[in-house]
Amino acid sequence: MSYQFELNQSNRSLRFPVILMAGIVCTVIAVYAFAACGDRNPDQARASEPVGSTTSTTVPVSTGSTEKPVSFEMADSAYREHRYGDARVLFKTYTESRPNNAWGFYMLGLSAWKSGNREQAESAFVQALTLDSTHVKSHLNLSRVLLESGQPDSALVHIEAAIALDSTSSEPLRLQGRAFEAQGKTDDAIVAYPARHREERQ
Repeated sequence: MSYQFELNQSNRSLRFPVILMAGIVCTVIAVYAFAACGDRNPDQARASEPVGSTTSTTVPVSTGSTEKPVSFEMADSAYREHRYGDARVLFKTYTESRPNNAWGFYMLGLSAWKSGNREQAESAFVQALTLDSTHVKSHLNLSRVLLESGQPDSALVHIEAAIALDSTSSEPLRLQGRAFEAQGKTDDAIVAYPARHREERQ
């Protein structure tokens, strides 16, 4: 019995150093993992660049007396936080240094549109499509901007391109219905709206 008591006593005296060491090891691992991950987050896939191009390239932005690098992630973060004016400025700077990046121009277009600058949005979506004519989202959002600007004929060109690229989506059909409606072609609009959308409008 006394032997067992002594064993428990020695185990108790070892508990504190073992717990302390485990805490230190966990803290070191957590700091290392945080440093290795950097600014990455799960939402990045939503609007990030294609896998083939890296987003670590930064460009300097003049902010008074200091220069601050702008990355795709930084500009996209401003967009996700609904700071569309900031995102527009950041994506403008980003695309100036990456003029061949369709995703950058697409996000510039979205940011400009959401901040109320339709002209810049239209220009950015056109540039994205110049770089990648198969970019369905640029076709769709450009058509939205054109519809808002009262240009249904021009919008239809991009809507039809989006339908040709992705015939399974109902979104281009809804936009086509809106464009036909704006042109006064009610019968064509009714046909274009997907059945589900017609039910929602009733």
